[in-house]
Amino acid sequence: MINIALREYPDLRFICGDMRELDIDHTFDSVIITGRSFSYLTEDNEVNDTLRGINNILRKNGILIFDNFNSYKIFEDITEITEQKIELENKTITRQNRSVRSEKNPHLWEWEATYIVEKGGKKQEYKDRATLRAFGSDELINLLIDTI
Repeated sequence: MINIALREYPDLRFICGDMRELDIDHTFDSVIITGRSFSYLTEDNEVNDTLRGINNILRKNGILIFDNFNSYKIFEDITEITEQKIELENKTITRQNRSVRSEKNPHLWEWEATYIVEKGGKKQEYKDRATLRAFGSDELINLLIDTI
């Protein structure tokens, strides 16, 4: 994603790193966390470390933009198995998802995906697995206020 951003906006500065360990000697007008990356912060200390680090590098009146899964909605609609398919140029990509709510934490779920790429009569299969976290709006507001 950084390579695409640099290609599209060569005059801007982009930094790639671990948001849980922000140690940057510079301040920014904005911080953008893309791709639902915030949902990969499954432990409270990871969330707090990330927000504190962002607060340290964000200029006064700066903007934080991020997305995440809404816990009020995601668990209402969680479906054990889903499938999406796209046609792209000369290949077909199918993603089969399996989601199961965690027994350890009511805000977490286990997500597994199988990607099947079909091209020229050949199939390749890739697997991805993650534990993800959803946040309620009240929880996010309190986390953000606590870090200011």
